[in-house]
Amino acid sequence: MKTSVTTERSDDLTAKNNNNHLPEQPKTIVFVETLDLRTLFYLILHKDQIERVYVFRASRWKGLNNFLHFIRLLKTVPVPIRIYLADVRDAEGRCIYPSVFSDASGLSEVVRQTEFDKNEMVERACLLMGNRQAVMLFLEKLIYQDIFEVLSKAHMAKWYFTNVLQFPRARCVLLVPNRLWWSHVSGYTTSVGVHLIRVGSADHRSIWPFISLRLVRGLAHGMREGLRAVFKASGRPGSSPKIIESPTQQTKIATDYLGTPVSFDEKKRSTFLWMINSGLQEERVSLFRSDQTFSMSDEELMLLKNKRIQLINLSKEANVKSAIRVLLDRGVWVLLMELIRGVFTGGYKKFRTNVFCFEMLLRYSIYFTFWRNLFQRYGIRMLMTSSYFDPFHIPKHCAVKSNKGISLSYQWSNLEINVKTISICCDMYFGFSEMYKRTLYENGSLMGAFLPTGYITDYGIKSVKENAAKLRSTLTKNGANFILCF
Repeated sequence: MKTSVTTERSDDLTAKNNNNHLPEQPKTIVFVETLDLRTLFYLILHKDQIERVYVFRASRWKGLNNFLHFIRLLKTVPVPIRIYLADVRDAEGRCIYPSVFSDASGLSEVVRQTEFDKNEMVERACLLMGNRQAVMLFLEKLIYQDIFEVLSKAHMAKWYFTNVLQFPRARCVLLVPNRLWWSHVSGYTTSVGVHLIRVGSADHRSIWPFISLRLVRGLAHGMREGLRAVFKASGRPGSSPKIIESPTQQTKIATDYLGTPVSFDEKKRSTFLWMINSGLQEERVSLFRSDQTFSMSDEELMLLKNKRIQLINLSKEANVKSAIRVLLDRGVWVLLMELIRGVFTGGYKKFRTNVFCFEMLLRYSIYFTFWRNLFQRYGIRMLMTSSYFDPFHIPKHCAVKSNKGISLSYQWSNLEINVKTISICCDMYFGFSEMYKRTLYENGSLMGAFLPTGYITDYGIKSVKENAAKLRSTLTKNGANFILCF
């Protein structure tokens, strides 16, 4: 018996000595989208459990990070990494991009069903805004964007953790903001092998002042984001006219300038490709430019002038007036009062959902009011755009409808994945073929009519044949044996 005890102790000592010679493994590997005060606070509180921190997006807090590490508040300095979802492969070596799209779409639908459907505040807001389907699609697309980002980061973190770091005994953690979708997404990320941890305001069980602060913050954020669109300066100040305040009586067609060349040449892809050979009077067209990153050349500006196409440059100065009109609009304030009432009468269980909806619906209302006022002032009755998947195109579409107009959209490229992110909202859609009609209806798009037109630039094939032949001849003379083009 004594020998047996001695043997067991000897084995324990041997195992302990062997463990002492094993390389020390990190306890927790943390991944985070970007560093802010909330994530830094979490890293400081849990520094003893965290071995390494990796950041997907560069942060302005780099100097502060180094200082916190220097004074020992952080155990390790966060390291920026560059990785894309297209880099990630599954066990069979296939790209996981399409599956993440589908997974995010399914989860966003679950969030809509559990959080938005039958929500009294949302229903009352939809009645005030007049288009329930459009508002619900708007909310679901916003949720989808958030969820897709989290799922993407979870897969990228796991891939980097497994294939680059190779720490099998460590724990992979992803820090995310505490949003409405957290409980629906955490199970998914756990199945991937990534532990999801919320940072920021944990819940709403605290005292009344905090709840009031949360509501005020939601109001401020909704107002700020809603008005952001109307405070965008032009790309080249003074290079194009500002908004002309005198209204026009003639019904006009509006389109957006998105950086595509301004041309009426059949050999080029153009902002006005839908006008070429249409017989449409050019002076009935208005071109909105709101993004300062898209500038025009002097030749393009002169072409617009010669064609008598009205360029409405949404400059900062003009948009101050537009913002004032939005803030003075009765509809915005009626909705605001209704949303505030809904937040505080929805009960504790619905408070979190209602605060989120409060912020998003306020942004929707501000965008809608801004574009409605603008369309009314310029007599816009028709909105022509390329495929718009952004959620904030939805209130723009509803704004032109409220002005007794219609919105048209045309397909610009292949729609390869049938998910919520490529759903659209318009009265009439010009698509490549009937196949895309099924895709758009299945992903929840709101279309009044679908017209198959073939590829949108087929009209230019005959015009570029001569140039293509010259280019092919030049390439073959210089030794090209195989030419691949798109």
